[in-house]
Amino acid sequence: MNMKVGFTYFLMAGYNHLSGDGSHEIDKGRQMGQLAFLDEDRLFDGQCVRFKGYDGKDEVTCGVTIVALKECDPALQRHGLIPAEAFLASFEKIIVAVHDAARRKYERGEFEAGGSIRIMVHRRDLAP
Repeated sequence: MNMKVGFTYFLMAGYNHLSGDGSHEIDKGRQMGQLAFLDEDRLFDGQCVRFKGYDGKDEVTCGVTIVALKECDPALQRHGLIPAEAFLASFEKIIVAVHDAARRKYERGEFEAGGSIRIMVHRRDLAP
């Protein structure tokens, strides 16, 4: 998929990988651009809402946890069986904050250590 992003700047940053003990592994010298979000497909997978970011032609799978959604959207039911559509609607309400948090984590190189999600936005990543 070819996409053109109007303005991109590059940072000198390292890959930060979170290990099981919460420490970071850094690969110095990796050049990364700014993460852009387009009109995207969203998917609730039971653990998080997944969405895509793009750095040029590179696709970056991102997610926001259900805890973050519940804490940031008072209208979202806290307990019981909650339909996927409710989580997706909650994501839409806070999409700007989630994208900003994912972009900051990407620029700092804070990647998930394993799995298919590279950037996971947690409650602590969102402004109070």
